[in-house]
Amino acid sequence: MHWMESPIGDWLSMAEDEKGLLCQGKLWVDEDNKIEDAQRAYNVAKGTGPKGLSFTYEAVNYRYEDMDGKRVRMLEKVKIYEAGIVIYGMHPNAQITGAKKLSQGQDGVPDIRETEKLLRDAGYSRKQALCLLSEGHGAIRRDVG
Repeated sequence: MHWMESPIGDWLSMAEDEKGLLCQGKLWVDEDNKIEDAQRAYNVAKGTGPKGLSFTYEAVNYRYEDMDGKRVRMLEKVKIYEAGIVIYGMHPNAQITGAKKLSQGQDGVPDIRETEKLLRDAGYSRKQALCLLSEGHGAIRRDVG
């Protein structure tokens, strides 16, 4: 579903956390910037079936360990060239854990309920999100008209 010569979005961040590599990206599914393959990838990410990530990388530093009777290469440092959405990733833990889309109304302004949900997902309390939206969202709507 991904090819280096045909990107379908932007990777916004990649950082290691306690679970592994956390990747956040944006698919080009906006009306002004829509790519059919990006919409297909978004549908996979939002769907109920398997959804994984695949990486093209170079192992910069690694070591070998014996694990469960097998010799395993342990990656210590990699250079990532590409990451993309696939049905089944090479590693079973390389999974998409969430996908969000900010819908826009007829006037091109994001829906207020979805905006609140995104603010809540970003760490704002319900009260903080509603306060921000009550002061800021109306002003955005007035600017559009």
